[in-house]
Amino acid sequence: MEGERLECSIWTNGKSGWGIKVLGGRAVRRDHFDRTLSPVIVVIDGKETPVNIDKDSFWNETCGELINKTFRDFTLKHNLKPSDRVWLQVLEPRRKFRLERV
Repeated sequence: MEGERLECSIWTNGKSGWGIKVLGGRAVRRDHFDRTLSPVIVVIDGKETPVNIDKDSFWNETCGELINKTFRDFTLKHNLKPSDRVWLQVLEPRRKFRLERV
């Protein structure tokens, strides 16, 4: 699992909510995240950012977004738009990830 990359996309609710959607459905989330280990750490442009995964919306069938305002800053800095693909590289299984551009 370490070193593996998870396909994601840029997400926004059209207002102040920004994040990344973990693609592949609940099975991917179950394989790579553990709700009891919330928050996970996402390294964004070299900075460690805690992200809450202990919420129903992350685990339901249709959502699966990691949400934090730092994702907005990453999106703007790298000239990305909603639905653009990005990767989460697994640095430490179920605990630590690094956000990367495709």
